[in-house]
Amino acid sequence: MPVVVDRVVEPLAAPPTGLVDQPILGYQDMTGRTLQPPYLFSLSKFSMPEAITDNGFIGRDPSVGLVALDTAKLVVRVAGDPACFPHAAVVRETTASVTVAVYYGRAEPTGSDGEGVDQCNVLASSNNISTIIPIPLVEPVGNRTVITLDGSPIRRVGLASPSQ
Repeated sequence: MPVVVDRVVEPLAAPPTGLVDQPILGYQDMTGRTLQPPYLFSLSKFSMPEAITDNGFIGRDPSVGLVALDTAKLVVRVAGDPACFPHAAVVRETTASVTVAVYYGRAEPTGSDGEGVDQCNVLASSNNISTIIPIPLVEPVGNRTVITLDGSPIRRVGLASPSQ
């Protein structure tokens, strides 16, 4: 069963250094204000003791009384290495496309050089954590294509259901 990162992602314009790009398995557009699709709101939250803001955990806590899904217009599903957690996302919007990339790493206290990040290899583990990352957008996805940084299309899918 996937887990949701309950953090408001603050997208980057360019790829960060020292982190590992994780494959995006699929996306789904969101209407958080009307809680659609509803099953995403019933998923457990991503939890890892090391995943805190001071260690590089992606985004910031949502406003009081909200969850990150409330303000997202897109969610992507990644399969992250269980020893690592999401640190950053690149998001670029045009009228024709939404470009997305998600980057994982290990705990990196201020001043760290990203040691061990090479171990964040999604293909190396059968214990990957299927993770839903809420992405804020200026406009809903609509008819735009959702793609990776290299231009490959990301599949629109139902990301989870209560039976998965």
